[in-house]
Amino acid sequence: MNIDNAGHKSGLDSAHYRNTVRQSDGELSKYLPGWIEAGYQIMITSDHGMNADKSHGGILPEELDIPLFFIGDCFTHQSSCAPKQTEICGSVCELLGINGHAKPVSENLMIKLPLVAKPSMTVVG
Repeated sequence: MNIDNAGHKSGLDSAHYRNTVRQSDGELSKYLPGWIEAGYQIMITSDHGMNADKSHGGILPEELDIPLFFIGDCFTHQSSCAPKQTEICGSVCELLGINGHAKPVSENLMIKLPLVAKPSMTVVG
């Protein structure tokens, strides 16, 4: 069962929800060291939070407060860095080498682009 299903079944403040998150954390911990060693730039996030009423999509802080982790040598790790939500898409486009995206980019999030040459893509349209 995934985290979203556990939240809908048991709610935010339940052992089932917390244990499902722990299980996902354990799965990530198997792969992260290898990805980091390989030089991958990693973003871990969620599309929404969950409330105690087994729901989401509202304006409660627990529904709006989501995890957002950036791991890799292209990202600053300063606690003062607070990218805006509207800058995340553009920042990801920059990391992927997508040209012409016209999305806002966080100037404080990335300290450099990946050194590994990757094929660039151009958005047309």
